[in-house]
Amino acid sequence: MKKKTNYTWVWIVTNHLWNYPRKLEVVEIGSNISQFTFMDEVHLLRVLGGKLYLIDNQILNLKRWKIGKDKDPYIFIITPLWVHI
Repeated sequence: MKKKTNYTWVWIVTNHLWNYPRKLEVVEIGSNISQFTFMDEVHLLRVLGGKLYLIDNQILNLKRWKIGKDKDPYIFIITPLWVHI
């Protein structure tokens, strides 16, 4: 059974993780697919270039949106991941 995303919690956590970017918006665009909108390119680039994020024991896989790619689930099949053994 898929876990349903709590978007209020995602907004609170990402704001804290990303040092409260100005006017961050989180919108659900599909089943467990969200769109994050940043007012400043600086915040966007910092978040995309940052580390791997875990929220509620789930990977937050971030990709920059491109025209024609909305709701394409195959965009999120691969994510960089380091495993420490």
